[in-house]
Amino acid sequence: MAISVKLSGIFVGFGKPEEYVVGDWDEANNPYLVHWARVQQDPRHLLVLGTPANEYKVYGDIDANGPKGCSSTLCQVAARRLILPKYGFALPDEQALRAIIKAGPQGILEIGAGTGYWAMLLSKLGADIVAYDSYGGKYGGGLDHGAHFKIARGDHREALERESHDRTLFLCWPDYEDGWAHEALSLYKGKTLAYVGEGHGGCTGDDALHALIEKDWKLKEEVPIPQWWGIHDELCIYER
Repeated sequence: MAISVKLSGIFVGFGKPEEYVVGDWDEANNPYLVHWARVQQDPRHLLVLGTPANEYKVYGDIDANGPKGCSSTLCQVAARRLILPKYGFALPDEQALRAIIKAGPQGILEIGAGTGYWAMLLSKLGADIVAYDSYGGKYGGGLDHGAHFKIARGDHREALERESHDRTLFLCWPDYEDGWAHEALSLYKGKTLAYVGEGHGGCTGDDALHALIEKDWKLKEEVPIPQWWGIHDELCIYER
């Protein structure tokens, strides 16, 4: 049975739908998106993860994590903080994943892959992807929480020295106010960038990264992705 949720924010206005339906492929393969959809249906139901089957356990209130009767907004913020270390900051869906694959006919190089959740789903859809992470970020990626995909341990310099620049560069939520993503894009000699995050002034990357994108890259495609409350990220495909 399809999971359908009412939405606000990126999906509402300018002709965008007010309802998001989790597709069959995502429902079968993408537990992060399913968890998010359940929270949208009832923000007061916090998720408790960690069982082998990633089962839902819900509370009628949030006594375990805050005052009883907390607003739905704060409940969603709490749910996001609980779940993102296991999966990642950005929510993938099949539409976004297929857009990245289409933009990477020579393969995909993800740097800063975290838990490897996006890489795992891309691989399931047939992508030729290699993923790297230095494990220096806040959550430690797959090092602390278990990787969903085989991730090579290395920073952006090592990744770009080892791998072909014919691959599309994939950056998903590069660290806020950290310069590594800017340096990675500066060193990358390829022609296609897939970027998931917020724009200039947002909480992903730094000013230098966004200035470089604006200077040297042309936006080819924007793909909306599901969002947590208060987050304004999307997938952007750029060409040099």
